[in-house]
Amino acid sequence: MLCCPLCFGDSWIEWKLRTEQNSIGFCNFCGAENQPLVEPSTLTAYFQILVDCFEESRLGMSLGHLLRADWGLFSRLSSTQRDGLLDSILGHDFHLRLFLPPDQDSAERVQQWDFFREELKHNNRFFPKNIPNQEDLQFSLFSLRIELLAGTF
Repeated sequence: MLCCPLCFGDSWIEWKLRTEQNSIGFCNFCGAENQPLVEPSTLTAYFQILVDCFEESRLGMSLGHLLRADWGLFSRLSSTQRDGLLDSILGHDFHLRLFLPPDQDSAERVQQWDFFREELKHNNRFFPKNIPNQEDLQFSLFSLRIELLAGTF
């Protein structure tokens, strides 16, 4: 089964699928025609980074629900279509696993990164005072998303 950019509703994923497409045609998940198509498993590494931002818990919700509610992913898909696509990306029955959204600590890490970035850009490039610890820096780097548009580099 093949998926297309319309399944996700995300500009970075759309760009990624257009650059790695196997063919153009009918999407097995959302039913769109004449779309760039890829095997869902080509997105596993990217979605694993997303999964790592959430905490697995029997008190949580499905990752598909959280990604739709918080990030607007899969907005064109029914719950069944979304679950099938997530299983194709992350493994059989993945949609049955439950997760808690990232904790408030994550927002504080992003804010700390913003302070650090501003200090480097505008105040004290060589001897910054607001250096994030290694865990915060790793979180921030995984959270970055860069979009390269053709012809802009």
